[in-house]
Amino acid sequence: MNKLLLIILLSVLASSCSFLKKTTGKQTAAAVSKPVAAPKKEAGSKIIAPPVGSDASTGIPNPTDEVTNVPKIAPEMLYDLQFKYAILLDIPVETMLNHKFIEFMEGWYGTKYKMGGLDKSGIDCSGFALTYMSYFYNVSLPRSSVEQYHFATPISKSELKEGDLVFFKIARKKEVSHVGVYLTNGKFAHASTSNGVIISDLNEPYYLQHFAGCGRAVNSN
Repeated sequence: MNKLLLIILLSVLASSCSFLKKTTGKQTAAAVSKPVAAPKKEAGSKIIAPPVGSDASTGIPNPTDEVTNVPKIAPEMLYDLQFKYAILLDIPVETMLNHKFIEFMEGWYGTKYKMGGLDKSGIDCSGFALTYMSYFYNVSLPRSSVEQYHFATPISKSELKEGDLVFFKIARKKEVSHVGVYLTNGKFAHASTSNGVIISDLNEPYYLQHFAGCGRAVNSN
């Protein structure tokens, strides 16, 4: 009798192990065959493109996104700023309708001068010139004022048009050491060492004394 019970017990145990083995195998197969979910793309993620006018082959430095990201100005403020820039350019206020120019200049106006600087914490004259030309004309200028002088096509003062470059030799230097962007009516925008980004007049005695020439880096229409 005891022998019969032992045989029955062994049979039950054998069948239980076989069942467990099959069950475990199914779970393992299910786990292996379960597809892995693809990583979710974060909201708002994007590929950052090179800044406008970048030229990796020549290594010409260009303004960063921070530099060229000009904030929009509310319409009611734009109306008031038309008077400000009409006065600075000495033109009738009703002709001061270039809102893109107003927004750009208002964003930079008064930014302090910083040698080698290229952002709102400080910028130098050649840095401002290349920022201006990149933003408005999609033109990549070399980094220094003397390089910009040799890069631009020489023109006479009487040929000056909006977007041309004006150059100066300051502090008894033989080479060009300062640059600005011509606007209109004898006015030009630049980053001065004393007042930062401002609009000045070519006919002021100081700039007449140090004027070194002008050049064109964009096609003339």
